[in-house]
Amino acid sequence: MPAAPATAQIPGMTARGIGIRRNAGKEDADDRGWLSDGGSMVAGMRESPAVRDQPVVERVEFAQTVGTLSAAKQARFGARAISRRGARARRWRSAEAKEGDDMEVDARRAAGVAAGEPVAALVSGGLDSAVLLASLAADGPVTPIYVSCGLAWEPAEREAVERLRDVLSPQRVRPIVDLVMPLTDLYGDHWSVSGQGVPDADSPDSAVELLGHNAVLALKPLLWCGREGVGFLAIATLAGNPFPDASQGFFSGLADVVATATGCDVRLVAPFRELTKSQLVQAASGDVLKASMSCLMPIGQQTGWLHCGACNKCRERQRGFRQAGVADPTDYAANAPW
Repeated sequence: MPAAPATAQIPGMTARGIGIRRNAGKEDADDRGWLSDGGSMVAGMRESPAVRDQPVVERVEFAQTVGTLSAAKQARFGARAISRRGARARRWRSAEAKEGDDMEVDARRAAGVAAGEPVAALVSGGLDSAVLLASLAADGPVTPIYVSCGLAWEPAEREAVERLRDVLSPQRVRPIVDLVMPLTDLYGDHWSVSGQGVPDADSPDSAVELLGHNAVLALKPLLWCGREGVGFLAIATLAGNPFPDASQGFFSGLADVVATATGCDVRLVAPFRELTKSQLVQAASGDVLKASMSCLMPIGQQTGWLHCGACNKCRERQRGFRQAGVADPTDYAANAPW
């Protein structure tokens, strides 16, 4: 069947997206398409500088029947924007979120990975990668890959990955692949290696940047995927990540370098790049959330590892639950080390 022309309509489905509403008038973004009102637009559409510099007032999920959307615009949304759940609009609430509000996360659809197609996922045991693993496993096999770099929190992370595999379907989640990419020679006595002077809850995001961390984490797994014939490697980068190795340009560029070097075409995909942590919290099951570990200085106990409750990542985790309006099931240390 020949391809539909750019003006073709596809009825009976819904285009859906996560947008942001900034303190800007509709005229500033009207040519971007798919407005809710007053400057709300689907994530993935580029904002004009006049809009981009305005403060975010709220995040909005909205939907509309695809019958009014051209095929050209559908392509701009990508697979993640298609849903069969019907036209609807819902605002994302923060602390006042109502119990019963749910959030659909489909990592395969967002990444363009077909149901049943094998995929690999970089997993750290943290909340974001835990939800990524669960979402990918919902519709097909997924191989979790854990990369050890010699950093202080890795024993707690690796244990969390094991817990996640126990929580999820063993038929869908394949055995964990452990790879080693040491960073201790490069990082020296950095806090990430020594565990001393870990950025606390009041530190800015820039304090937790690790030089080239995503490049190191993704390189060997990309090679593994190429060798094993797995066409997609997923990473759980979220919206608002400010670091240069979390950009779409970095992901596609690194995959291109590996393809050039090996002849293996593996896509490095970040299906959550337009979502926030609070949206992942809303989407995930309690078992998955509780099994995850997001701490820079986990505290070992006879019964397992505890979140310290006072580091930058613990505070980010706590904020995600609070903004989602979901009770935090995490075990935090009674006496934080600060």
